[in-house]
Amino acid sequence: MQTSHKLTRLFLALASLVSLAAASFGQVPTVGAGNVPVNQIEVSDQKPGSILVYPYYTSNAQAKADTRVTLSNLGAQNVIVHLFFLAGANCQQADQFVCLTKGASISFKASEQDPETTGYILAVAVSDMGAPIHRNQLIGNAFVNAGDFVGNYGAEAFAAFDGLAGAVAPVNPDGTATLNFNGLQYDRAADQFAVEIQSPNDATGQTIVHASLNGNIATAAVTAIAQAGTGLLWRGDEKQGSFVRFIAGNCLSSNVITATAPRVPTGLGVFLPKGSIGTLTYATTPSVGLLMTPKSNAWSGIRTLHKTRTVNSALTIPVFMPVC
Repeated sequence: MQTSHKLTRLFLALASLVSLAAASFGQVPTVGAGNVPVNQIEVSDQKPGSILVYPYYTSNAQAKADTRVTLSNLGAQNVIVHLFFLAGANCQQADQFVCLTKGASISFKASEQDPETTGYILAVAVSDMGAPIHRNQLIGNAFVNAGDFVGNYGAEAFAAFDGLAGAVAPVNPDGTATLNFNGLQYDRAADQFAVEIQSPNDATGQTIVHASLNGNIATAAVTAIAQAGTGLLWRGDEKQGSFVRFIAGNCLSSNVITATAPRVPTGLGVFLPKGSIGTLTYATTPSVGLLMTPKSNAWSGIRTLHKTRTVNSALTIPVFMPVC
């Protein structure tokens, strides 16, 4: 039996459409300034970088709360790291240097380095003159033991793209350096997130934390965390609600999920009944963050947030001559 030419052409047309559809799903995301893909998520807690961000640490002697921070040098070169401890309450920084030989690691407690403080840490690879440099060989993590919040997470790593021996971020005349998270000097920051949550009827105290990556550390003028526009809440059965102004704070934000927050139609406790799950999607200030679920719940722990979109941002830091 001879195949109809019309049928053959139909199959070829269908195959062409399938190929085009497959190609469209595999396309590089839309590009922005400098031909940088705006949706190519490169910052990650699963790779080494020249900058590490630990989105949360805390220390409080009375509450017996502390955080153990680790930092490792995976590279064959020695590296000097400038550590900035940013207080979440006022965005003021305390700093110190650590020097790591190849393959070396250090660990320290927040109670030893920045006692009675809650905030976040920025670790920047610098030269022997203090200028930020290309050293994509740092990894780290933090173990939090703060009452009901117990768990660990990996530090978010930003790789530097300047492979030359010179500084990635040269020193400005005022003795500062600007870390450009723009896909040209360092990985871009995130400004859109997706967070999978449990029903507040099953898990109380779920907390979303964000650490700002925009502004000026040298003057404590770090951009406050703020939600941009309307966020969405998707229920497991594809029902949808929306919310505004839930994510907010200083340079460090801490927002607790309750039966009434974020505010959605019928209330979150009704919208997500016992046994259900949901996913929050929203845009905010350039940042990285965590979801922290208290150990008093059946399912608990600490994990980094899913990043779904990137954006250019810049963070200015003071530059000092390293002392190790």
